[in-house]
Amino acid sequence: MNQAYLKSILSYDEEIGVFTWKISKRGIIPGREPGSIDKDGYRTIMIDGVNYFAHRLAWLYMFGRWPNNDIDHIDLNKSNNQLSNLREATRSQNMQNGSLRIDNTTGRKGVSPFRGKYRATVKKNGKHFHLGIFDTVDEAARAYEKTAEELFGKYTRSDT
Repeated sequence: MNQAYLKSILSYDEEIGVFTWKISKRGIIPGREPGSIDKDGYRTIMIDGVNYFAHRLAWLYMFGRWPNNDIDHIDLNKSNNQLSNLREATRSQNMQNGSLRIDNTTGRKGVSPFRGKYRATVKKNGKHFHLGIFDTVDEAARAYEKTAEELFGKYTRSDT
């Protein structure tokens, strides 16, 4: 798959983040949005028997190359493929811009209960950083937020 071939079969509206077919062949109708939303919430598009994530196709379509890393959905909406909502990110950056884990019991990112107190940790590139043990959830959350901001900058999301 390359940009020229992609542009010959699909149109992409970067303002609304939607692809439409340009071609007509077996079950494909020009002007219709291709693909479907998968179990994880991402739009996938099958082209010549291969499934592609729409956000990665958008990157190829606009920049003429496959992304080197992950594509992060800034607003966390995995099916919002507006170009302004997409950015290239390392796996650590992409994970940082994410929601609370389902098993989080404190309601604060990077904070977990520990022997009647609260532990703050952050992970980058597979390495865990222990930030300390704190008396309150808020103290631990502040430690996490400060370090996450230093490590991840604009990718930091601590509010979810």
